[in-house]
Amino acid sequence: MNIKRAIGIIFLLAIAVQITAIIGSKLLGIDLETADPENMPSLMWFVALISVTILSAVAAMWFFNSPKTLPSLKNGLLFCFYLRTDRVFY
Repeated sequence: MNIKRAIGIIFLLAIAVQITAIIGSKLLGIDLETADPENMPSLMWFVALISVTILSAVAAMWFFNSPKTLPSLKNGLLFCFYLRTDRVFY
C-alpha cells in the first residue's frame, strides 16, 4: 500500500469536503461561523451526508486506480483507517 498516496488523497478529500460544506451552506443561507450543529436544518445534514459519501467513493476509486495498489480487504481497511485518523469525517 502506498501510504504517501493515501495521505495525499485524504488531504485533498478533506479540502473538498470543506469546500462542499461552504458551498452548501451558502446555497442554503447558513452562516457557518455562528451556526450551531444542533440547530442546523435537516437539508444541510443530508447535503453533507451525500457529498461526503460521493467524495469518499471518488477518493477510494482514485486511490485503487494505481497499479501499485491492489484492491483488497486489507488495503481497503487501511485506507478507511487513514480516513478516520485524518478526521475527514467529523
